[in-house]
Amino acid sequence: MVSYGNIEIIELMGALEHIEFEIQLTGILSVSLFAPSDPIPNPFATQVAPRIAGQYHQHLFCVRIDPMVDGLKNSVLESDIIPLPKADIGSDDNYAGNAFIVQENIIKTEKDGGRDYDHAKERRWSIINPFRKHYASKKNTSYVLGFRGHTSTLMAKPKSWVHQRAMFASKSLWVVKEANDDVEGRAWPAGRYVPQSNGTPEDSISNWATGDESVEEQDIVVFATLGKYNIFMTSLVNLTRFRMPVESVRLTLKPVHFFDVNPALDVQDANDSLSTLAFGAEGLIRNHCCD
Repeated sequence: MVSYGNIEIIELMGALEHIEFEIQLTGILSVSLFAPSDPIPNPFATQVAPRIAGQYHQHLFCVRIDPMVDGLKNSVLESDIIPLPKADIGSDDNYAGNAFIVQENIIKTEKDGGRDYDHAKERRWSIINPFRKHYASKKNTSYVLGFRGHTSTLMAKPKSWVHQRAMFASKSLWVVKEANDDVEGRAWPAGRYVPQSNGTPEDSISNWATGDESVEEQDIVVFATLGKYNIFMTSLVNLTRFRMPVESVRLTLKPVHFFDVNPALDVQDANDSLSTLAFGAEGLIRNHCCD
């Protein structure tokens, strides 16, 4: 676990080798003053105490993933769950009208690498090895990215100061080719010196994701954006010290189509000496009131 001010970042490793990053936000509410003439309710802040304003704002995080899934040559597969197309109710393919499929597309170039999350289609992205397939599913070995919690992106308008400095936050996912000629590679999605930048940093996602460079079967870097709005409600703020409740955003990476069998099957069961059968050996309830 790592703490930065009022933010804690926790990395977890699951029993089935999935990786989970959890970012917890809490701390003391940063406030300002309303002018006596300011309207209440206010469109930009909540009055959490007389003339005390809790400003609305966003927290945006970017997780850099430098994958090597069974090798360096990887691709990103985008999957959408959609109703079966061109199959009306009553047709042979969709008689009851409830058929749906998974529509899959490989992200091919850097200029197509900026992707938006789609809740309606439960969009997901998988970092795949296009040369390795599971013996049964015939699908590629991969790590599936799971956005759990908050998936909002930057609300600031294009060409605004914030948007120019942090273009990475305008998309949920970016896929770019790694720059192996650089010592650091493509490490800083908003440039190396964010607080000192003016306009769009040259060495940032805004310039990486514009060309026709292929990101299919390449050494790639993936950037995932997680976002959370803070719209304050007085019932959730301790007005004595303005302590905020914990809000969490999570990103998971789950391995799929790797193993012939479940690798956790040989994990030894816990031995709970206090656990007993609810029914006796003869199927009768123990200590029954009428015994």
